Amino acid sequence: QPEDWHQFVAIYTWPDGTDECVGFCNWIKYKDVYLEGGLAVQKSFYRRLPKPHFADCAARGGVAQIIMETAAATLTDCDAWFGYCGDAKALSVDMRVGFVRTTHPYLIVKWMRNLSGLEMRDWIADVTNIGAF
Repeated sequence: QPEDWHQFVAIYTWPDGTDECVGFCNWIKYKDVYLEGGLAVQKSFYRRLPKPHFADCAARGGVAQIIMETAAATLTDCDAWFGYCGDAKALSVDMRVGFVRTTHPYLIVKWMRNLSGLEMRDWIADVTNIGAF
């Protein structure tokens, strides 16, 4: 369903007034959780930033972290967010915003509600059965 898909886009306005898309991420609602994927940040963005803006962005954890923190304030109608992550640098950002590893390779989760251990295990099993997303 289109209403189950959310995309957050990071737009940077350069000093000359030009807007540029510098990152984005997708969330798809699956039952009472979100599946997060497609997080991308333009590699050349940081080296082109004016130094004071670079410092501000770095202090906030970078574009990926800003996108996820912004989404976390909006996409709260769920038990958890799930993601697949095999990149160490991306995983460090995910961990800063509250994701934890599961017992399944690459599957990470950010719990959005207090759930029992059984509920958490059930969600992990359910999402694991989907496969990579």
